[in-house]
Amino acid sequence: MNRSEPTLRSIRVANEEDAAAIAELSRNLLEFEKSLNGGMGQLNPWAGGVEEILKQMMRPDTLFLVAVINGEIGGYIKTIIVGHQLGPAELGFARWLLGLVESGGRRIFNFLLRRPRPSVVLSGGYISGIFVRAEHRRSNTGHLLVEAAEDWFRQHDIATADLHVLFANAAAREFWEELGYEPVSLGMQKKI
Repeated sequence: MNRSEPTLRSIRVANEEDAAAIAELSRNLLEFEKSLNGGMGQLNPWAGGVEEILKQMMRPDTLFLVAVINGEIGGYIKTIIVGHQLGPAELGFARWLLGLVESGGRRIFNFLLRRPRPSVVLSGGYISGIFVRAEHRRSNTGHLLVEAAEDWFRQHDIATADLHVLFANAAAREFWEELGYEPVSLGMQKKI
């Protein structure tokens, strides 16, 4: 990006027409993470696909936000609310009903298969992914996406936001620490 050009940027809720751009960015994120951690396995063919993004957009606990820069999608963030039931007033009746049916079906399925119940009930916001095109990095776009995600969490009385970042991704760790995120756990791996 030419720094002398004016940049028209806005952050908004993603819609179905954005799914292809989000899918491309999501695939770029997954491929970048794989380049940092070859031990993470092969990417599924559907990972970062348009159909998968559209399915995720339908989930009542999930919100995609996009950064529109000069008329094009320059970045996205995917957020999830965990352990907090959103109501029909917050979601709209159709999305609320879909979530209710889905969670009820999951409970029945778990009961029938005698799956163990979780030991800990998690609750909070989760940032599942963020990616900004290379030409728009270091332009505050990532910060604005995170700020909008945190605002969405606050609107739903969510007090914390969690995320995972690859240890090998020093730039990402620095980005999150600049925004006030602190390490709370460390995943470890050994090649055997």
